[in-house]
Amino acid sequence: EKKTKLFHISTKGKESSLYINEQDYNKAINICAVAAYALKIDILTYCMMSNHVHFAVCSTSKDNVTRFIQRFKITYSRYFNVEHQSEEIFRNIEISVKEIDSIQYLRHCIAYIMRNPVEAGITGNADQYRWSSYNCYFNRFTPPAGAKPASSFPKKRLKELLGTHTDMTGSKIYISKDGNIIPETFINRKLVEKIYDNSREVMSRFIARINYAAMEYELAYSGHTFQDSEIMNIASALSQKWYNKNLSILDAKERIKMIKILKIKYKANAYQISRVLGFERKMVEET
Repeated sequence: EKKTKLFHISTKGKESSLYINEQDYNKAINICAVAAYALKIDILTYCMMSNHVHFAVCSTSKDNVTRFIQRFKITYSRYFNVEHQSEEIFRNIEISVKEIDSIQYLRHCIAYIMRNPVEAGITGNADQYRWSSYNCYFNRFTPPAGAKPASSFPKKRLKELLGTHTDMTGSKIYISKDGNIIPETFINRKLVEKIYDNSREVMSRFIARINYAAMEYELAYSGHTFQDSEIMNIASALSQKWYNKNLSILDAKERIKMIKILKIKYKANAYQISRVLGFERKMVEET
């Protein structure tokens, strides 16, 4: 049985907007939901920014994750071209697919994705942005008036409504009276809530405190740095070598001794070291 892995997907920014109106945003969300279902991708969170997109997903195959974002790009580009008589909007836009190798990093990654609109100055708080999955969590889902489950539609009608050849009648999605897929019905809400200890307060705290610049740096240079799991293995090996103890039982003074070697020899950044060793980032930076 293949192991489920976690990934952060993003596209580079584009000078012009990817969306002209609300219909475009809704279409993009529909397309990602259909592509995820077709490729057996589990979407944890998303954020449709005006010039780029982010997803955190689960899958057993990195190839499928790459196919997912490529399908999203191609399908949305074709829609945009027809709807606005414009170029294929995602043409030549690079994508990044980064594996997430620890739950701690996943917490930071999801918080980073949902903080994007705040950092861009679009909204004061993440919950004010309509085009991310933020408001899908920690709410009891009640289908809005006129919404229907996909299973209640004839197969042909559902394909016409969503503009796809994928048969969605077996999915758990709900369609609004306007013909849009309701995000709460394709996002893995329960897993995200569990990641944040089933607490909206914990999730909000991560979003408020996330070091956005450090995450941007890690994405930009993800091919040139160690992953968290590798830094964890290095720190564990040092713990055994220096103290003959497991990393988890080292005291603060013993862990502090590791900071410089992880910085200098292994090029780990302060944000990554803080996750692995359990320190505040500012303290790691000053050490």
